[in-house]
Amino acid sequence: MPPNGGKLQTITNKQIIEMLDFSNTMNNHHFALNNVELRILQPVFWEFHAKTGLSIDEYGDTRLIPQNLELLINLANDYIKTLDKQSMKIVIEFIKNLRPMIIDKNTIWVSGD
Repeated sequence: MPPNGGKLQTITNKQIIEMLDFSNTMNNHHFALNNVELRILQPVFWEFHAKTGLSIDEYGDTRLIPQNLELLINLANDYIKTLDKQSMKIVIEFIKNLRPMIIDKNTIWVSGD
């Protein structure tokens, strides 16, 4: 049993830490994922790694081309079908944030903190 007796812990704003930054320097669009969002999206990033060999995690930096972003969006769309309502909202927001990054067909940087 977990140290807290199996009770769910409430996460406060102080405990939420930005872990991963997505940025397109050409159109100045960027967004960050916090540790909670990263945990929810991790299966998408694992599947992405299995298909491309590229790692998206909080430990390093990765350069993505537009085709990589399209794959991420497709994987996230498939993943949504397996989620509860709250997690689904996070994945939908992730997809919404990725879409503007594809428009100008530039390289995207993903940086871990």
